[in-house]
Amino acid sequence: MDRSDKERLVSDIENQLDDFFGEDENVSRDHDADGAPAPNPLEQLKSVVLSIDWEITDECLVELEQSVDTLMDTYKDDRYTHTMLRMLNALGKYIKKRKAQAHPDAIKRVMSVFKNLEQIVSTAGMSEKRKKSIVAAEIRRFKELKERVDSKRRGRAAAAGDTTAGQRATELANEIGKAVSAATASLKKELKALRQRIKAIEKKLNI
Repeated sequence: MDRSDKERLVSDIENQLDDFFGEDENVSRDHDADGAPAPNPLEQLKSVVLSIDWEITDECLVELEQSVDTLMDTYKDDRYTHTMLRMLNALGKYIKKRKAQAHPDAIKRVMSVFKNLEQIVSTAGMSEKRKKSIVAAEIRRFKELKERVDSKRRGRAAAAGDTTAGQRATELANEIGKAVSAATASLKKELKALRQRIKAIEKKLNI
């Protein structure tokens, strides 16, 4: 792969990640006091990912974000590894924000991305072609998940729209009912007054 192809690949990947689930990706950087990455960062990340697979908690998701941020510093010059980490970062932010409303496949994607990330990092001498194949496959699944999430979101919006329309129809019917009741009451009052006037006239005329 020549340099221009690599740059296009990374650009496409980053554009997709920046647009993931419509969320902004504001990545912070966490270091130790001396500025060095945390020791054994991949092992730490693996522990966090396994914890999330067992139980999703805010604490685990914060640890995931911190571990990923540290690794992103460590592998900032490794495009493929960095891309996988960005996917993990985006998935973690999405799950943290949506909680129970998150798409159930999001956790599966976290597991899959980490598994392939570990393969890329731990396999010595892996070819560029193999790395590209692994990353491309994860990006494809990543996009498929995004499409399912967007579809679910559109469904919720449509349902909310139907509910709103129903509420407006009910409110309009209530307003019409009130107007009819008021008009009926007014008409009855006028008829009563008219009958009283007629009786008064009949009394005067001794009818």
